[in-house]
Amino acid sequence: PNRVLFKVTETGIQIDRNAYKFRDFDSFWLAYEPPEVKYLYLQFKRGLRSSYAIPLFDENPLRVRSILQKYIREDLEREAEDLTDRLGRKFKI
Repeated sequence: PNRVLFKVTETGIQIDRNAYKFRDFDSFWLAYEPPEVKYLYLQFKRGLRSSYAIPLFDENPLRVRSILQKYIREDLEREAEDLTDRLGRKFKI
């Protein structure tokens, strides 16, 4: 996956050049099965994109989780990567 700029600010989240308010997100979850799977998923409330997968690379997922829990509801029922991401990784597409 490509590296993207991901930053949590006082007012929201910046993903590359796009800035989103915390209120734009419904929830988040982490898919963590090292060494292959290490993603943060952000679920949007509405819009064309339902969720956004962010590869965490060398970031500590527990640190990311503790920061986001202050602003966005964590979906504890989801802990696996999306089917499309799983298939993409498996078939290298």
